[in-house]
Amino acid sequence: MLPPVLEKTINELIIENKQRNIRNGYLFNTKYNKQYKVITEGTINSIFDVLRKINKEFSVLSPSFIRTNLIKRLFYNGYSIEEIVYLTGTDLVSLSKIISYEEILEQIKAKNKKGNKNHPFKEFLYERGGH
Repeated sequence: MLPPVLEKTINELIIENKQRNIRNGYLFNTKYNKQYKVITEGTINSIFDVLRKINKEFSVLSPSFIRTNLIKRLFYNGYSIEEIVYLTGTDLVSLSKIISYEEILEQIKAKNKKGNKNHPFKEFLYERGGH
């Protein structure tokens, strides 16, 4: 889980971006020539270095820590693997290091308990005159 101070700060940043009418889809921006643009990954790393010096709660934080937590949060909130790959740009090999095979199986079992999911061929084989 993200530390509460970081979650609060991110929510405040989202509100501030809306108030500034920043609609480029990025959380962190820089203003250059009257336009908001995404900041570089190096700049983000520098920000985390400064945060670690200011507040000990930020000592474990890094862009990779946040990316990992985002992926887990998306997964446990019902996003498919395909959606997570699309939203985060993470390849399947990296994703498999974050979400284990056992976690995927548990999610499938939990989804199956909630609703009666049929095999995709059931309708084709049994309800359209098949065997």
